Amino acid sequence: MDSTQSEIEALLDSQSEAMSTKDIDPLMSLYSPDVVYFDTVPPLQYAGATALRGRFLQWFDGWQGLFKMEIRNVRILTSGDIAVAYRFSRARGTLKNGQ
Repeated sequence: MDSTQSEIEALLDSQSEAMSTKDIDPLMSLYSPDVVYFDTVPPLQYAGATALRGRFLQWFDGWQGLFKMEIRNVRILTSGDIAVAYRFSRARGTLKNGQ
């Protein structure tokens, strides 16, 4: 794995850690102010850091305490100064509704 891939892997690990500890400021530091983030819940797309921050805080509030992020199938593709990464992420824990 080259250094770019290692850097991206570390960034993804930081993201997962900040999510699973509900630590919003370190999580948001990983995103640019003009981020466009796609999610599995409506409205499906969150444009800008303010919208994304609100989405994360709403999501965090749905959990009883902390949760665990399960990460699988990480793929990082790099070419020059461009990189693409994708993975399967699954949050595991207890929701406030008891599920």
